[in-house]
Amino acid sequence: MSDKFLQLQERLEKLLSTVEAQRHENSTLKIENHRLKTELSRFQQDFLRLQRRQNEHSEAVRTKLATALAQVEELESITE
Repeated sequence: MSDKFLQLQERLEKLLSTVEAQRHENSTLKIENHRLKTELSRFQQDFLRLQRRQNEHSEAVRTKLATALAQVEELESITE
């Protein structure tokens, strides 16, 4: 009977050790998850900022191109 109690005690100690290790790992993973979420948010903000800048640049290029084409057409109509 005593051997069975010792075996039970060993199993419980092992189980408690495993649970404690899992708690520690869970805590570490929560911290890492928070860090990654913060980093992802920063990357998303950077992406949106770059996308807006690209759209502004594209619009500026379109405007300059339209102006240049209008000037070319005006010059063509004068020379005809």
